[in-house]
Amino acid sequence: VKFQLVMNKTDACKDAELAKRWWHVNEEIRRLPNAVHRIHMCSSRTGAGVQELTKEIFHLTSHIRGTATTTSTSSLKPNSK
Repeated sequence: VKFQLVMNKTDACKDAELAKRWWHVNEEIRRLPNAVHRIHMCSSRTGAGVQELTKEIFHLTSHIRGTATTTSTSSLKPNSK
């Protein structure tokens, strides 16, 4: 089973510490054959990375359902029409 990691609460540490943590996690997942080697980083407090993560989840689930489409991220907003 493929899996992908998401690092959240990225606003809770300084940039140098976040980079160090990302590097260590990236080194570990290289050893795991089923890991998707792209680590998403996000913060719900600041919104950083949330749109990209939402877009990727939507894209992946549309492929699973067999309804793959090209959708702009603006259409993923809950109140968009």
